[in-house]
Amino acid sequence: MLAKFGRDLDDRAAKQTSELIDKVTRQFDPADPTSPMAKHNQELSRQQLSLRDALEKNHKELEAKVDELAGAVRSARAASDATAASITTLKGETYAQGVHRLMIDIAAGLGDEYCDTGAIPGSVSRSKKGDGVLAVDGGNVKVVLEMTDSKRTTWNGYLDEAERNRGALASLGLVRSADQLAGNGMQSFGARRIVLAFDPETDDPDLLRTVVQLLRLSAIAASSRQDDGEIETAQEKIAEAITLLSRIDEIKRLAGLVTANATKIDKESDTIRLSLDRLLGQAQRALNGVATPGAAAA
Repeated sequence: MLAKFGRDLDDRAAKQTSELIDKVTRQFDPADPTSPMAKHNQELSRQQLSLRDALEKNHKELEAKVDELAGAVRSARAASDATAASITTLKGETYAQGVHRLMIDIAAGLGDEYCDTGAIPGSVSRSKKGDGVLAVDGGNVKVVLEMTDSKRTTWNGYLDEAERNRGALASLGLVRSADQLAGNGMQSFGARRIVLAFDPETDDPDLLRTVVQLLRLSAIAASSRQDDGEIETAQEKIAEAITLLSRIDEIKRLAGLVTANATKIDKESDTIRLSLDRLLGQAQRALNGVATPGAAAA
């Protein structure tokens, strides 16, 4: 009995041990879909796939944002280059500097003085309007110049403040091209306030000189005694000159459209310019002997 009991005990122990080993083996067998290890592997695979999809999504979003940022940088760089190209001449100077360079020579030829005042505050509080000032008759009469290389729709009010800021009686606004004046080469706001499309690198300096002379005489006439008969004569001649000046603008427009008639157009332009010089000369002679308030006081 003892021997039989021992054998039965050994058999049961061996059987239980075998079953336990089989159970443990099945628990850790990844090939068995019911085992915890297989389920754990499935969960790990699922999480890995989810992590991969999330990484791919984030990577694509990051690529899109980098491309967007690169595009914005390229656009900003292109805009900066375009702005630099539009305000910089072939000589490396700004638009205003190119005009200042010509105005110094024009002022010297007229016996006047020209000063770059773009960085100097004027009479109006915290205002620097008025990039340049032409001082006539020792500074008793002033013509102010305002330059910009961008579009501006409120020239009349802008020039009014520039005149008050610099104590000027006439003003000249300047832009590089007619596109900045809605396609017009010139706009007149009366005999003492004109806006002109003028590029110092390509346009004839005589055009700028003529307009400056006209505004100079208008300012002298405005500063003189209004009851003098010669002042009325000078003002009439200046008004005629402004009318002819608008015809030059039309001729320049025709010159760009009708190249076949360039010779005829240039001849007509020269004729009008001669007439302008004659009218300005008559206005100057009418003003001779009419003292400005500063000269009269002296």
